[in-house]
Amino acid sequence: MRSAPTWICWLATASLMLVASQVPAAPPPNGAATRAENAAASDDAPLIAQAERFMEGYAAALLRGDPAEIAAYYDRDGVYEVRPAMKRFTSYNTLLPRYRDRWSKPAFFEWRDLSYEALAPDKVLVVGLFAWAGSRSEKPQVQSYVAVLRLQDGQLRVRLEAEAWQDGASWSSLAKAAAASCLATLLAVWLLRAALRWRRRHATQSRSSAT
Repeated sequence: MRSAPTWICWLATASLMLVASQVPAAPPPNGAATRAENAAASDDAPLIAQAERFMEGYAAALLRGDPAEIAAYYDRDGVYEVRPAMKRFTSYNTLLPRYRDRWSKPAFFEWRDLSYEALAPDKVLVVGLFAWAGSRSEKPQVQSYVAVLRLQDGQLRVRLEAEAWQDGASWSSLAKAAAASCLATLLAVWLLRAALRWRRRHATQSRSSAT
């Protein structure tokens, strides 16, 4: 049996899909555009390969647990960090003390399903998951991960890093926010339909008065 928020989201989504279906689809790209996209992808291949090697080295560094080695993976101008309900900018000079004094290496760590996209000749977007366990007796917990890597002196480094994990309180808050959003969407659809009915009724009455 579906919960009420699920039904609300389903109805809202169906309504939005109905509206979206009225929008004409964009024409497919022509041959020139396709060739340009393929050329761009080919040009990005070396940067993407470098990003893949970077993430492999980053994971190995985390498992070794050397604070200086881990800090070296970050942008020398600092890093933007995003966590559930939190955003901060951390200077590079504070990273080493943090990893040395307030961080413990994981017993298990691995990246999962990472995707890469070149944002610029010197920047790469990384999106995926990672699994982390603090001890061998723990079951690894899967977390979401997003990073922007930037080239500095020929080396990629982390400029932005966002993580989100499945925490009971966080997921409860997200569920409430999602339910509220779905309710708002459903209300907006209902109001739109009511307004259209009113306009049709008003137009009919106007035509009747004219005759």
